[in-house]
Amino acid sequence: MPNFISEDQLEKAAVALLKDTYGYRTVNCFTQDVETLSDRSNRASKQDVVFLDILKTYLVKLNPTIPKPVIDQAIERLISPRYAMSPLPANKEVYGLIRPIKRSMA
Repeated sequence: MPNFISEDQLEKAAVALLKDTYGYRTVNCFTQDVETLSDRSNRASKQDVVFLDILKTYLVKLNPTIPKPVIDQAIERLISPRYAMSPLPANKEVYGLIRPIKRSMA
């Protein structure tokens, strides 16, 4: 009988790796009813994939000299819908927004 790894097993292994090895914080957002929003995520919709309150908290913490309206603009640009784009260009665009800028040593 071949070994079978389920999607659930893969997901649990990936979450454990991110949590245990890299220190990621996790939130179990499961609810019995998929429409229930009381899942401790503070999302406006279950379709939202970004936890805006956490993102904003860390952006302010990492960039204390940047005015909050500028941070709000950056968040809006980051989470703007990319439905019309195919996944590869959409991911490339988001990566371009979040990657560190390499400064020359001139």
